[in-house]
Amino acid sequence: MPHCVLCKSFFLKFIDFNGRPNAGCPVCKSAERHRLVGYYLEKNVNTKNLTILHLAPDKMLYNLLKASAKEYICGDLNPANFLPLPCTKIDARHLPHPDHKFDLIVALHILEHIPEDKTVIKELHRVLHPKGKLIVMVPQNFDSKVTDEDPSITDPVIRKKRFGQPDHVRLYGLDFTQRLKNGGFQVKAYVPTPRIPQTKLMTLDNIEVITDQTVMTDNGFSQWDILYECTK
Repeated sequence: MPHCVLCKSFFLKFIDFNGRPNAGCPVCKSAERHRLVGYYLEKNVNTKNLTILHLAPDKMLYNLLKASAKEYICGDLNPANFLPLPCTKIDARHLPHPDHKFDLIVALHILEHIPEDKTVIKELHRVLHPKGKLIVMVPQNFDSKVTDEDPSITDPVIRKKRFGQPDHVRLYGLDFTQRLKNGGFQVKAYVPTPRIPQTKLMTLDNIEVITDQTVMTDNGFSQWDILYECTK
């Protein structure tokens, strides 16, 4: 039966979300990627007493992450966009935190907005504890071996047509994982079954496949979403 791993609600079906059918939770309005992260954390990470950094904080994940954390910090370059969350101003290119501070970092769909993504990846590596985990998700074109980017494109209309949104500066290809590895990370992918062929073309240290179609359907996961777990 359809349900939401974040708000623990059961219902007859998911609702449309940003033009995608059966994508949103009718209760907490979580999207597919938020529920996938919640499912991953439930299975793999005990967030109790962790020091957590949540960038561009999703309202749907805020309560889950903050509830049991020893220290929870959420931030964005434009914190006003995330009111009423207690979001502080943080430039991911220059994180104002000491080395090895965070046990868990959650960064969903932020790297495609930042021209200096390689700098951000190195900063995330710097502030992650040696035993910590970074959770990353980005939009990807699984039919392209290389990332499509052009810093000279500033027209929002062209950006939307080429990269998917007016505020995106690139559309990642199968080389995304190599960018993470170039930043010092080991990378494990949590993959829905339909994406196995493309995932095998990526540079990865490990792959875990979500093989149970009932899990996919009941949680309203997307066949296009891959969750990347990055460690040192």
